[in-house]
Amino acid sequence: GYYTARISMKETRTEDGGVALAYAIDEGNRVAIARVDVEGNTAMTAEDLVGAMATKPEGFWWFRSGDYNERELELDMRERLPRWYGDRGMIDFQVVGDTIVDEYDNGKATLKLTVEEGDVYTVGAFEISGNRRFSLDELSQGFPFGQPGQVGTGQLLGGVFNRSEWEKITAKVQETYSNAGYITAEVRPEQAQRSLPDGSKAIDLRWRIVEGAPATVAKVEVVGNDVTHERVIRSAIVILPGQLFSRDALMRSYQNISNLGYFEPMPNPDVDFSPNGVDVTITFRVEEKRTGNINFGASVGQGTGLGGFLGLEEPNLFGRGKRGRLQWQFGRNINDFSLSYSDPAIREGLLSGTLTVYNSRQRYVIGDLGRQQQEGGSIQLGLPFLGSRVSRLFASYGFQRIRYSEGSADLQSRFQCAPCSRSTIGLSFLRETRVGLPFPIAGSMVQVGIEQNGGPLGGTGNYQKMDFDTRWYAPLGRVGGTPGSLSGGVQFTLGITAKSGFIFGDPGGFFTQLY
Repeated sequence: GYYTARISMKETRTEDGGVALAYAIDEGNRVAIARVDVEGNTAMTAEDLVGAMATKPEGFWWFRSGDYNERELELDMRERLPRWYGDRGMIDFQVVGDTIVDEYDNGKATLKLTVEEGDVYTVGAFEISGNRRFSLDELSQGFPFGQPGQVGTGQLLGGVFNRSEWEKITAKVQETYSNAGYITAEVRPEQAQRSLPDGSKAIDLRWRIVEGAPATVAKVEVVGNDVTHERVIRSAIVILPGQLFSRDALMRSYQNISNLGYFEPMPNPDVDFSPNGVDVTITFRVEEKRTGNINFGASVGQGTGLGGFLGLEEPNLFGRGKRGRLQWQFGRNINDFSLSYSDPAIREGLLSGTLTVYNSRQRYVIGDLGRQQQEGGSIQLGLPFLGSRVSRLFASYGFQRIRYSEGSADLQSRFQCAPCSRSTIGLSFLRETRVGLPFPIAGSMVQVGIEQNGGPLGGTGNYQKMDFDTRWYAPLGRVGGTPGSLSGGVQFTLGITAKSGFIFGDPGGFFTQLY
């Protein structure tokens, strides 16, 4: 930013025949851009043009310091402004002159740019050549210019050319080939400029496609798992030997392994070609991390007295993806104990299960609410829904018993069952496509559950319960990280959560079930 710095050098001969160099540096003031003047622009205003640049004049707010950075200015002139004009059809745009003028000798300078905008190009004809795997209609789906039926007809598609949209749809076609196994396919975009009879400018577009041969997955390897059993990792991998290579399946496998939560942030999977160029070996490199946790503490308070808590949790028991959890809270007026165990693949099959038992005692010393003690347990079994990897159907059974004692006469009259008990059967559906758990950055989760409590199952009360829980996540962008990497940096995400619940019937003594 020291644009006005001056450096002079003085040479002095030494007695031994050498040369001593002395540099005199006059730094001057650090330059701040006070104004940007643009010459040669007719189609776009100077304000719009400056808005597309990173180099901006200083303003009232602190973030508009007007600092001069030669590297950023070079990117403005050679990349940002040509792209901005290219998105508006002016692909011949160029900056033909730039200078910094320190008019006031006080560190406030004027940036003067001279530009040539060029003509506005409309979209001419569009052609695709070299495609055998996909038809013209399939490849032109989502094409941002003209109508799909005009592809290959030589007709003028019309509309202003947009460079970013052209690059985006080209990348999409390249991805389409990658997902179909043509990992070495090349989609070469070509542009040809011409003048129309009326003197206006048009740009003809073409995809020259070199498909090559489809690649087959020969081997999938997992490296670095010292604790986690390989079966647990392979159950999360959806790209398998013998299949055609698919970038979508590769990314989904990477995301599924990351979602397990057993490993440090992973590098991109290695994709290696065999000498024949059609067989691919994929290697997932993982690094184990500590997964279990223990927490404990003590507390004292009015009404609760002296108490404490102890918690143990391990989401990767024995390195086989099984989850165990113990929670115990104790004190003079409370004793709450729960234990659960989950197995995502019982006997290494498709059936998953969760077993939970609990015993809770609470004594209320405020409001004469008396004492409540409940114990029970539940078991839940799940299977993939119609063979899906992201959807599961669960069936559950639970039993709970509650005792009420002491308390006011009104409370005793309301809950005369001693004890109150209920049996519950439930059915639920879960669809899970979230990415980046436990802090998702994309995807969605939908869970719907229905329960029958009491009634024909026996016990106190007779009611039905319905729950609905859904969450959506959309990535907004990433700051930092390695370009091309599937992870790293800071992720920004928009999330929306919606929940709803309904109770039908008489819950009896289970008033805590009401919404």
